[in-house]
Amino acid sequence: LADRHLEEGGLVLYDLSSSYFEGLTCPLAKLGYSRDGKKGMLQVNYGLLTDARGCPVAVSVYEGNVADSQTFLLWMAVRNRGYLPRSLSEALPWGPG
Repeated sequence: LADRHLEEGGLVLYDLSSSYFEGLTCPLAKLGYSRDGKKGMLQVNYGLLTDARGCPVAVSVYEGNVADSQTFLLWMAVRNRGYLPRSLSEALPWGPG
């Protein structure tokens, strides 16, 4: 989807969110910063990358204890492997990589 909907030099939007988890078997569910206000609950984090219109082009899922800044580093690794346009780094908040 990223290849189809992202344009070179175009605006890219990213949002990170979390959901609390009530089960016991998800290896991604960890204690972390709760955006839901559910302190003491396991959670899973997920990031959404969209084009300038807000059309989703990629989603990523992270352990619940992964810091926001770490998810940005993971997106840079994806971009550096050629899965996202190189110009993406200039639109994301951490700048050229």
